[in-house]
Formats: sequence, structure tokens, C-alpha cells
Amino acid sequence: MKLQSYAFLLFLIMGITAGNTALASDSLHLCINEIMQSNVYVVFQEQDFPDSWIELYNPTDSVININGYLISPTPNIDDGYKLDINEIVPSGGYTLVWLDKEARGKHANFRLNSVDDGKLFLFDKEGALIDSVFYPAMPAPDIAYARDADGATTWHYMVEATPCLSNTSKISDVLLPLPKFSVGGHVMTESEELTISIPHYTPLPDTVCPPGQIDRGKQLSSKR
Repeated sequence: MKLQSYAFLLFLIMGITAGNTALASDSLHLCINEIMQSNVYVVFQEQDFPDSWIELYNPTDSVININGYLISPTPNIDDGYKLDINEIVPSGGYTLVWLDKEARGKHANFRLNSVDDGKLFLFDKEGALIDSVFYPAMPAPDIAYARDADGATTWHYMVEATPCLSNTSKISDVLLPLPKFSVGGHVMTESEELTISIPHYTPLPDTVCPPGQIDRGKQLSSKR
């Protein structure tokens, strides 16, 4: 399991990019700043690991009470959940909203599908749409999709999630699934050939590996 995790991290780092950190043109409203579809070990809350969460960021010069703000998985405000909690987000501050179908306080009445892309819409307490974001599928757990910097206009995968912290983690525009191992874990008593490969269905952009240079398998010889 550790070998798979390390290999996955290596594949993820292959896609690291500098990104565009230009600030969003609209800094007058609360905004969605970070998304995690499948939270397994990153955030522990109320004796549990909520299924998914989003981070809201306050880019304004004033405090914002999030009570009455609404988050929806569709452009239809009626499909969303109205936050039912008096919580103040300071200027430059953050708060997390749990998308876990519990429908209470900061726990929305829906959750994010962990394998599909989707959209999120944020409405203010008057019902005006103030932010929306399209997010790609995140097939691996504990991977965040976030603005390159707090309030920035561009988004990338984060090498390390930053819930309620500034978005300063390294970023990547590529998220590869776990590598495939040709044999399962076992104690080796003699030399064996092991193949570690990227699944063949995985699209690799030219920025990661130029055409004609994609090596989807690596032959390794291991001996106990």
C-alpha cells in the first residue's frame, strides 16, 4: 500500500505547473476557494470524516456572516442548501462547508459525486448568484481542486490540500490514477519481474509527456 501511495505521489508531481495566480476581478463577494470531492483523511470534524467539503473565502475588506447564503449543485437556487448558522468569516478568512447530506448548520443536503465532474453555485442571502465553478472529476481520495491563490481566477489540483489555510500548495493540472502493479503484494523468495504502469485509458497531455515519448510501463527486477 505504501509503495502504491508513493508512486501515485510521484505521478502527481510529474504534472506540477506554475499556474496563473492573477487575482479574481470580482473581490466584492464571498467565493468558493477550494473543493474536495472525497475526503477520507484530510479533515476530521465532529468525530467523523465528512464525505466532501468546500472552502469559502472572504476576499472583501469587511466581515461576512454566512447565515442565509446558499450553495447549490445546479444553477437552480431551489436545488441548493441554505446555510443555517451564524458564523462570521473575517476579511481574508475562510470557513468550510460540509457536503454530506445531513442538512443542518454548515452541513448541506447533498454530497459531491466522487468520480464525476460537476458544478457548484454560491448565492448570497438575497438570492443573487455571486460565484460558480466547474470542477473536474477527482478519482483519487483526499485530492483538492482549488484556486491557484486565494481568490484567483484559475484553478488546479493541489498537491496538498489547504483547508482553512492560504492556497500556497504546489499545483498540478494533471491528476493521474493509482499506478497498476503487475503482481500483488507478497514476500519474494527469488528474483521477480515487476511492471508498474499508468492505466492505458489515462489521457496524458503533451505538457507531461510529449507525443511519441510516453512510457506507460517500467520493468523493475526485485530480489528478496
